[in-house]
Amino acid sequence: PYVFSTGSIPLLSPTSKKDFIAIEGGSIKNGNNSMQTIVKYNSSGTQISYYSDLYLKSVGLIHDALINEEDELLLVGHQIEYDDGDTSCIVMINEDGSRKKSFNPSLPKNYRCLAGTFNDEFIYAGGVIMNGYLGVGGFMVKLDKDGNKILDFNLNVTSFNSSITNVDFIMPLSKNKILISGSFDFCNGNRVLYN
Repeated sequence: PYVFSTGSIPLLSPTSKKDFIAIEGGSIKNGNNSMQTIVKYNSSGTQISYYSDLYLKSVGLIHDALINEEDELLLVGHQIEYDDGDTSCIVMINEDGSRKKSFNPSLPKNYRCLAGTFNDEFIYAGGVIMNGYLGVGGFMVKLDKDGNKILDFNLNVTSFNSSITNVDFIMPLSKNKILISGSFDFCNGNRVLYN
């Protein structure tokens, strides 16, 4: 289905029905919109759905995608406009490809998500805070299944150079522990030597 040259397809996620969601690694220009192709295939390689034409309006860049136990697809990135929803750095998509409208994280427009993950109860997302084309700090948030921010979760990453600060990897270790990495020198005020 790729009309333009595609360098890589780094985002390839299976569903519980043994279908696959494929997302290309680079964005292309489609008129005034920046696009990344999102396609669902069955296990035989036959295309089932072409989400880009059906729902994806524009996107700065999709950095990560995950599928939960309900076969809902979580997209994290920058300025994603999907299924007539408001532009966001994190979007939840139903199994049929439509946007999950009850999921509304309302994160600041200058957040660029580089990583996201699920556990049984929560969604974690992290990345870089942008000022135009420049990074000015890192962030990480914890959301419930409806996208509401968990206010008592406070993780603050900082660096000697704020322009390179970010969180770019998140992995749950247990119900109460997560592993993160990125570019930062301090986490909640504690010096980090190997982040």
